[in-house]
Amino acid sequence: MSSYYEFQLPEKILSGDGALEHVPHELTLLGAGRPLLLSDRGLEKVGTVDTVTAALAQGGMTPAKVYCDIPADSSIQVVNTIAALYRESGCDSLIAVGGGSVIDTAKGVGMVLAQAGSDLMASAGAEVLPRGAHVPFVAVPTTSGTGSEATIVAVVKDPEAQVKMEFLSYHLLPDVAVLDPRMTETLPPRITASTGFDALVHAIEAATCLQRNPVSDSFAERPSASSAGTSRPPWSTAGTVGPGWPWPTAASWQGPPSPTPWWVWSTPSATPWGASAGCPTGRP
Repeated sequence: MSSYYEFQLPEKILSGDGALEHVPHELTLLGAGRPLLLSDRGLEKVGTVDTVTAALAQGGMTPAKVYCDIPADSSIQVVNTIAALYRESGCDSLIAVGGGSVIDTAKGVGMVLAQAGSDLMASAGAEVLPRGAHVPFVAVPTTSGTGSEATIVAVVKDPEAQVKMEFLSYHLLPDVAVLDPRMTETLPPRITASTGFDALVHAIEAATCLQRNPVSDSFAERPSASSAGTSRPPWSTAGTVGPGWPWPTAASWQGPPSPTPWWVWSTPSATPWGASAGCPTGRP
């Protein structure tokens, strides 16, 4: 264990029944009222996007624009397109509803907007991003997995170079992460299983790597216990709220320690292979 470490987690987490209904209040506190809601076609088809917009409506808020064309393995071109749409639609904040691809895309959009740019590649690098303008950002995860809603990392594909670009900055953290049980109700069993194990493995990585520290240990221990201690496999209850719910919570708990020991082997080694093979991160 290192004798010196740094740890920062300024993000607010809303977790549990009815968490979504608190989003309008949180955005109001952040000075926003015209969010751009980002998601994918699958979540739109099964009604997850409607659930979110209905929760916003209860708080008197309607998205200024809804964009659901984010692919399973998002790209720099998609990020740049959405950034332009954000400006054209007069939006003032971001709500990302989805898995790692949607949330990482929103982080990319936030980078472009914060730097008043038009191309994500201008912000490439590790911890080199200036603070820039503040773009209020709410992340609503719909899977367990890498815990992107609680990390300072974004991975976005460059299709032309066939590489996945990694961006690392504390400015990428969402202002608010919303963990609502309704968001995992429609998750298929196979994805429930693969993303749940993704969360567990990330927690193990954080607990065993060379850069672990007392704070990251405490974050990594709980998701490991939560994932292993569920009464039965969450994929056996996919489509319900119940035994599977600790897994999304575990994903967000393992997210904060992951950026500290970010040199663990699995993610850096999987990223180039995933880019060339067209396989989303965390997908078996």
